[in-house]
Parts: sequence; C-alpha cells; structure tokens
Amino acid sequence: MSRKTGVIGMLAGVASVLAILSFLGCESSRKSDNAFNIEPQSVTLTASNTPTQLFVASGGTEPYAWSLDDDTLGTLNKTVGTQVEYTAKTNLGNNVLRAVDDAGQVSTAVIRQQ
Repeated sequence: MSRKTGVIGMLAGVASVLAILSFLGCESSRKSDNAFNIEPQSVTLTASNTPTQLFVASGGTEPYAWSLDDDTLGTLNKTVGTQVEYTAKTNLGNNVLRAVDDAGQVSTAVIRQQ
C-alpha cells in the first residue's frame, strides 16, 4: 500500500467521523425545539380571586407526571396528563408544582398563596 493511499483512507475516516458528529449536533438542536415547560410558570392566589389554577405542560415526552412539594397548601385534580388543576387550601405560603416527562425532564411552577 502506498503512502498516498494510506493518507486518503485516513482523510476519508476523519470525514466520516466529522459527518457523524455534525449529525449528532443537529439532532441535539432539534431536541431543544421540544423544550419541556409548564405554563404559567408562576401564579399568585389570594382570597379575593379564584383559589384554583389550571397548569398546562408542553414539549418533552408524554406522559407527564405531576406532584406538589407541599400538599398542605393545595391539591391537584390528577397526577398524570397534559394539564392539571391546582386548588389552594386556606394555608398561606409558597408551593412548587413539579412535572416530570417520560424522558425524566423536570419542569416546575411556583404557586404563591397570600
């Protein structure tokens, strides 16, 4: 095998690796278009407004599992789905609503009760 053939083979190998890395880079940028979020990201509930709030998850990978950091402050109408309704109790404080998608991504929303 000539030295020229060896160099050409090596360059072809490098080009293949670069093409694979380029493809993987494009794939990860596509995933960022599917960002996992909860809307609204924060809300304040007071005695003068309705003590319920609808939260909607989007992006990520369904199904979504929902939970609260402090169930003494409020309750959820369900624990799985694209949306949940939070109902505040009479206790005051800050609660965190957490959604986890099927891929393990976590998104949170803050609920202030005054």
